[in-house]
Amino acid sequence: MLRTILLSTSLFAQVAFAADMSDLAIRLVGDMIEDAKVTAEKITTPNKPQSYCSIVKEYMSIERVSDKILGPSWRRLPDVEQQEFIRSFQSEIANFFYEKFENYLFESKIDLPKSVIDKNGRFDVRVNITIENPDTINTYSSLEFTVIYEDEQLFVVDAKMLGFSFQKIKRQEFQKYRRDIPALTLKLKEKLAEASFPLCS
Repeated sequence: MLRTILLSTSLFAQVAFAADMSDLAIRLVGDMIEDAKVTAEKITTPNKPQSYCSIVKEYMSIERVSDKILGPSWRRLPDVEQQEFIRSFQSEIANFFYEKFENYLFESKIDLPKSVIDKNGRFDVRVNITIENPDTINTYSSLEFTVIYEDEQLFVVDAKMLGFSFQKIKRQEFQKYRRDIPALTLKLKEKLAEASFPLCS
């Protein structure tokens, strides 16, 4: 009987925590979207890239994402090369934000979040934002952000649109370059140069 009560209490605590975290995740993503809207609407064009870089740095944890995607290869990498990859990856995500917020209409509507519990008991919250293509009337897409809770903080760790997520794409590229992180960093820089998007400072 005692074991049953303890398990029930634990389940209740998990459900309550998931609900609280979902509310906080919605607030976090909402704040991030509002900051990006301000950048899109009020920041002058020359200053937009670094403004989007600041948003990525504030709301996302690129270090955690890199560790999750690249695994042991990441942990063995010298600090200088880690920082170079982080800077390039931050810049790529900032460029993604730049392209989306400059070219799509973001509605204030945030869909009900989905909570996912992984095998380690960690909660992931998926928050969907409805966006509209301004060139095609009544054409909508969904941009999904994944939020985690670690070290008593919330972080955005992934963004997915049309079925493609940053984590998935980066993991595939990592395999393509035979787990060579410096080569992957170089490729990121080349893509940014093609897009005329500067590296985050």
